[in-house]
Amino acid sequence: NAFITDFGTNAEMALCLNGEIYTGSAAAGPAIEGQRIENGMLASPGAISDVSVSALGWKNYVLNGELIACEGDVVAPSSGKVLEEGMMHGSAVGVTGTGVIAITSMGIDLGLVTLPRVGTPDRRIHLQDGLYVTEKDVREAGKALGAFRAGYFTLAEEAGILQDDVDIAYMAGASGFYVDAIKSLNVGQIPRCCETVYQVGNTSLALARDIVRKPELIDFLQDMAKQIRGKHIMFPESQVFMQVYPLELAYWEEGMPLWEYEQWLKKYNYQGFPRKAKDPKVYKIFKRDIPDLGEKGLKIVRDIGVLLVGEFPGCIGDRLCEEECPERAITVEEKDGEFKIFVRSELCLGIACLRCERICPQKVFKFKELLHEKFR
Repeated sequence: NAFITDFGTNAEMALCLNGEIYTGSAAAGPAIEGQRIENGMLASPGAISDVSVSALGWKNYVLNGELIACEGDVVAPSSGKVLEEGMMHGSAVGVTGTGVIAITSMGIDLGLVTLPRVGTPDRRIHLQDGLYVTEKDVREAGKALGAFRAGYFTLAEEAGILQDDVDIAYMAGASGFYVDAIKSLNVGQIPRCCETVYQVGNTSLALARDIVRKPELIDFLQDMAKQIRGKHIMFPESQVFMQVYPLELAYWEEGMPLWEYEQWLKKYNYQGFPRKAKDPKVYKIFKRDIPDLGEKGLKIVRDIGVLLVGEFPGCIGDRLCEEECPERAITVEEKDGEFKIFVRSELCLGIACLRCERICPQKVFKFKELLHEKFR
């Protein structure tokens, strides 16, 4: 028996039980992709994707140009003071959703986070290069984690089994790859009862390769999809999910104690929390989210999008939008006292972010009014 989850803004999850497959989709929210996080960004070079405890403080892990997590600085989480420089010193520009989840898990374990509060003087957990995670960020991550936990709970209840009956988890997608799987178990991104965890990265590319090599595989996949639709559970229509997810929100956002959470589960005649695996085994199949396929492997290509440009009356050229952008997608240029704002679309998070709009003190930046450069 196994849980399989593709983590993203939506978490598509499946319970494989004795040859049958039960599926569901939890609207986890943008935090899992690093969006609506104050210093958040997608999994790309310069992103803090994980943290760990060292003898001195908290060690940061930063994605390099090949999307491989490398050791960064060791810092004091209450102040951000650098205690030991790492090979990625000075290279961090943001925090991925997996980084926020790892920080939340470690903060809870070490008593630095007592939901819903962060126990530092300024209510922030500090990372390298001036980056940090706020109380609001922890709550945003909690909404996603609560959706995951409620989803697993719902699948198990609807299938008529205990979560304890499932001992394997497969984690797909960037948000299921760069996170420390043990920290995921601790906070419920995957059920804590799972004794074996496989982190498989982005599986769509591998599937595309398999279909090219063997086109008849499409027929097999279509037959499988028909079977899955028969056991697909719409979480918004499931009484189980509608009763459990509010408990998750109360836990993450209001600090409901677990004993009270358990009492509510008993009141609903549901199973309790799953047991915690004693010594889970983790297998990371590849070195990075998107594996090398073929002789030439993977190469990150820059400048693949279009250049957007805007001129906004009232812009004072303070470049706050440029500094605020987590993806470094914005450039502000001046000519004859007029300011133009250029946005590289392949880097920009679009309307899911809009930090550029919110930071503008004049409130004149309008993202939707940006034009493709050749049409301006």
